[in-house]
Amino acid sequence: MIRKMIVTTAATFVVAFFSSVCSAYHEGGHNIVAGVAYDELKKNDPDALAKIVAILKKHPQYEDKWLPKLKDVSEDSRDRYMFMLAANWPDAIRKKSKEWDHPTWHYVDVPFKPADQSESLKTPIPEGEYLDFGYSKSLEIVKDATKSDADRAIAICWILHLVGDVHQPMHTSMLFTKQLPEGDKGGNLVFAKTSDDGEAKALHFYWDCWVLPGYPKYPETAEKIKELTANPEYAREKMPEAKELKLDEWIKASHKVAVEEVYCNGKIPASVKKDTAPTLSEEYQKKAVETSERLIMLAGYRLSDVLAETFAKEKK
Repeated sequence: MIRKMIVTTAATFVVAFFSSVCSAYHEGGHNIVAGVAYDELKKNDPDALAKIVAILKKHPQYEDKWLPKLKDVSEDSRDRYMFMLAANWPDAIRKKSKEWDHPTWHYVDVPFKPADQSESLKTPIPEGEYLDFGYSKSLEIVKDATKSDADRAIAICWILHLVGDVHQPMHTSMLFTKQLPEGDKGGNLVFAKTSDDGEAKALHFYWDCWVLPGYPKYPETAEKIKELTANPEYAREKMPEAKELKLDEWIKASHKVAVEEVYCNGKIPASVKKDTAPTLSEEYQKKAVETSERLIMLAGYRLSDVLAETFAKEKK
């Protein structure tokens, strides 16, 4: 979800990267969210940051999985990079851990039925342990000082990750139409291309990858964060909504983006079949990149505030 984008090169950028990278949920977006949150905490609440860093170093896989990677970066960058590794950890353990993996926590599929669809088309409300459950459960564990540091470290990883997920519109939405009576699985069953001769891919795939696609190294991520934070349009003061820390409101806002910008209010720029997948317009692609960048920065600001609030009463 790197490079500076301008109107005339947006489509070229997308095609160049999407042809070969970005499988499952991207690391780049989570890296940025975690990095921005780290930087905000370092500037505004270093005591809370120090406590979080100390707990993360008690993570059950810190020594085995994280430490070898942390040694690849300079010592003064290691804590920041650890935030990024922690944010991606829930994806890294998918299908690898019965104890820690929670596949349904990554999304909450709020239904969307375009106005031109039949009233008889059902749109069931999701029930079960989805993103809202996972986030609340993880926050509860982190706030409980009687829990072990290992358990709290795992919960922090989930919070870092889920704050990123909820700001990706395809993780909060499910399209229902006559062709998709069971829903599109968060954009995974509708397809489009980024160029006329490109490969058709799911809309979910694109919205995972508009910003910093693939599996970037730390220096590449750090450079992208520097680029985004230097953009005055993404400054915290330009985002008054960053003060909103209620998960329900995040879900509503993310779903609204899905309806209006991903699904274009029902005029969906995609097909249920790959062989008839249309090409996304350059305007759509450019807007998607801009929206994704803004959402990622917003997620970083909100994540820092949630963590600062959570650890406000904790002593270093």
